[in-house]
Amino acid sequence: MRWIMCTKWSLNVIWFGREAHLSDLAVLPTKQGESRPCVAQLFFLLLNRFFTLYLALTSGWHSAKTHNFVSLMHYIALVFVISLGLSPLLTLRGQVIHWPQETFKTNTQQNFTPQQIRDQAATVVLFMDPECPVTQKYGATLRKLHQEWQDKNVAMVAIYPVVGIDSATITEFAKDYRYNFTHLPDPRQQLARALQASTTPEAFLLDSLGQVRYRGAIDNWFYELGRYRRVVTEHYVQDALTAYLQGDPIVTAKTEAVGCLIGTSMVEELHHGHH
Repeated sequence: MRWIMCTKWSLNVIWFGREAHLSDLAVLPTKQGESRPCVAQLFFLLLNRFFTLYLALTSGWHSAKTHNFVSLMHYIALVFVISLGLSPLLTLRGQVIHWPQETFKTNTQQNFTPQQIRDQAATVVLFMDPECPVTQKYGATLRKLHQEWQDKNVAMVAIYPVVGIDSATITEFAKDYRYNFTHLPDPRQQLARALQASTTPEAFLLDSLGQVRYRGAIDNWFYELGRYRRVVTEHYVQDALTAYLQGDPIVTAKTEAVGCLIGTSMVEELHHGHH
């Protein structure tokens, strides 16, 4: 992992006294294919140069004082390295993506505020498209999910990231499928971008701070577009909810949702699915 390599290099420079050079800066590839030096490496290269210059200017110091000073700086730097190295682990789950701090309108023109997220123990957010066949298949599953959790301080919110969709279409869809939960039009895909949703249907489990604890498929019913299992064997949202509300770690915190790509027409999606 990138952060392990960065931390290892930094420890070599500060703790073990390895001389640092600009050519040592390991430029590691990112997920996007680009390259960049580690922040820790840049920081400790500068720190190493500072120590070298400082000790050269203060060569008249008593050797014991100089040794104590350098040892103290080593310990301070070590704490910083460990903190920098562990920080990615602290943000892996539930701290990267948040519900936006804005007010949105429901399909019935009611305000939906961040406070309504905070008032719940958890909120299940579902990105849906009334025209997507996979979304349509999940009617019974979502009704059962809502009925099972609504009395446990868990809310469900459906978001419709469909360009040009109006409240009347959403209201009719919700009525046809007997969805008795909150519905938010998202024709400009503002919420889809905020939560980094890419597919309908796609589920997100939010805690009371609006932080994402799970994202991905509702379950493993569909394994590719147009193909699904006869029996569901993995209930991702159910399991994530149960674990989170019991204070247990969520074993599967991310899966790949199968369905219709957000921003893609059904003609394009079905064409892509047959190739």
